[in-house]
Amino acid sequence: MKKNRRKIFIDLGAYNGDSAEKALEIYNDFEKFYLFEPTKNNFLILKEKFGRDQRFLLYNSAVDIKNQEGVKLYYGDTYGEEGNSLLKEKINCDIEKFELVNTINFSDFLLKNFEKKDYLVLKIDIEGKEYEILEDMIESGAIKLINKIYCEWHFNRINMTIEEHRTYIKKFKKNNIKVVGNNKKDEFLLQAFKRDIFIKKLKGWLRN
Repeated sequence: MKKNRRKIFIDLGAYNGDSAEKALEIYNDFEKFYLFEPTKNNFLILKEKFGRDQRFLLYNSAVDIKNQEGVKLYYGDTYGEEGNSLLKEKINCDIEKFELVNTINFSDFLLKNFEKKDYLVLKIDIEGKEYEILEDMIESGAIKLINKIYCEWHFNRINMTIEEHRTYIKKFKKNNIKVVGNNKKDEFLLQAFKRDIFIKKLKGWLRN
């Protein structure tokens, strides 16, 4: 690591903190963990879990390409616990059920708070908004601040064809965004799960 290089984990769509808890295990030497979660009930869970830990900075906001107040976040289930999206076209969302949230221009947030010498790991699970956010990060140059990305893709839930999705993935890769593009589940938790299995196997091998 470079001298004075801050190590940061950023969670977009932090939900109930499941990814953040796993990140704390994997990246236990990281200085800060930034969690973004727009849903009020989920945010209360995050405050209960991490609110007293000074390494965690919690934002009760959605991420977008501009700063706004009073934006509709459409519920993905009856109680708005998961699958909520800023995109009303997301197929599991009920446009009659929503809460009003604030949004943060994520590219601006990155450019104002971090430097190229920092080491940033970014986890994205924002229910269809990932394409617009990543494109904006490319255009603004903010993508150059990111060292590693885990992303859950929702093309199959926002009426995007697989061909359109693949076009985005090719564009992202051309801009040095290291993504696979095949994953429709929480990529970070999947990789963490694989890591746990490997560690268990390694311990078994060492015992033998």
